[in-house]
Amino acid sequence: MIIIYELAIFCIQSYKLYGIRSLTFGSLYLFRCLEEGAEDFLLKPVKLADVKRLRDSLMKAEERAFKNIMHKRELEANDIYSQLKRAKI
Repeated sequence: MIIIYELAIFCIQSYKLYGIRSLTFGSLYLFRCLEEGAEDFLLKPVKLADVKRLRDSLMKAEERAFKNIMHKRELEANDIYSQLKRAKI
């Protein structure tokens, strides 16, 4: 079971794997994973309310990620527009 914990911590801490969701069922390392930065969890037996809560959490995270991407694109477009305006093209 320690391998699952180590993998979860690696995914949480690795900037290259940021955004990858992983689920660990069980409570053996739950608190350690939460201390390391895990955002959510499911405990067995899984209840419908828990699944709905997790689904809502994931949807909000995806919406925030999409908004961040769109904001970056808008900033890039504004930067390109400013450069063109200065060059008077």
